[in-house]
Amino acid sequence: MISTHSVKRWLANLVKSAICAATGNRVVHGPFKGLQYVTASVGSVFQAKLFGTYEMELHPVLGGLAALKLDRVVDVGAAEGYYAIGLARLLRRPVVAYEMDPVGRDLLARMAELNGVSSLLSIRGECVAGDLEAVLSEKAGDRNLVVCDVEGAELLLMDPVATPALRKSWLLVEAHDLYVAGITQTLRGRFKDTHRIVEISTRPRVIGDFPKSAGLANWLPAFVKLRYMDERRPEPMIWLWMTPVA
Repeated sequence: MISTHSVKRWLANLVKSAICAATGNRVVHGPFKGLQYVTASVGSVFQAKLFGTYEMELHPVLGGLAALKLDRVVDVGAAEGYYAIGLARLLRRPVVAYEMDPVGRDLLARMAELNGVSSLLSIRGECVAGDLEAVLSEKAGDRNLVVCDVEGAELLLMDPVATPALRKSWLLVEAHDLYVAGITQTLRGRFKDTHRIVEISTRPRVIGDFPKSAGLANWLPAFVKLRYMDERRPEPMIWLWMTPVA
């Protein structure tokens, strides 16, 4: 007898295959539109990335990055590369991607190849104390963007005392208060004298968020669109967009 779990898995795989086919396995909306994707994600939802609705609250920030004329991007917690490869392709600037999961590192390399940006990407393992200061101090220019999503380890890594180079870097940090109570306010306190700080909060997806550029995926029923735009977060999250004042 076929179990309910097996049927649900079969249906989920069927929908995933349909979405991949409908989008050409490319991001169809947002700043990373056209990004050729791998067939899996690490630690986060997959289909929302193809739809371009993943963390779409950050689209205004991402869309304004080209005007900053950055020298380099450092992505800490890069997973399979949504931001690392997306930003390499968008900005045509070197990207240093830290990812502790070997599966994530393999996918990063594969997605860099798919998008023709392997020469811009440096893949490294876990980012530990001292790594950030070392990489931000390398001779590649001093206009650095740090993207940080490390499930609470931002408490250790986003420290301008231990890493002085952060004081003059642009910082986009996901604050995980669900893992480290009060981390948002802690980070605000650390950078209040050196950065202009904007808080960006998640919001539930609505059917109007679904991109018209999704091709055949527009024929999906509304409940399926909403389900696969849902990022399955345990609670609302906050990003801190921090711009150096000097």
